[in-house]
Amino acid sequence: ATRVSGIGELVEETNAGLVVEVGDIQGFARALILLAEDATAMCSMGRSARAVVENGFSLEFVAKEYESMYYSLLSEKI
Repeated sequence: ATRVSGIGELVEETNAGLVVEVGDIQGFARALILLAEDATAMCSMGRSARAVVENGFSLEFVAKEYESMYYSLLSEKI
């Protein structure tokens, strides 16, 4: 991942992958090589990434967040 729109921070905080700076082609290549050479790390990061998505971006979770936001906005208007 690259450090854009909070993605880098999310990946770092959850150990869901490797982060390189935007435009760092050499760093990106090193990250790919590291993952290609270390299947255990690659699988571990993959599992972490899947858990992040399933727990933080599931349909149920996002729907509850929107519902909460709508109720909050409605209560401000009343």
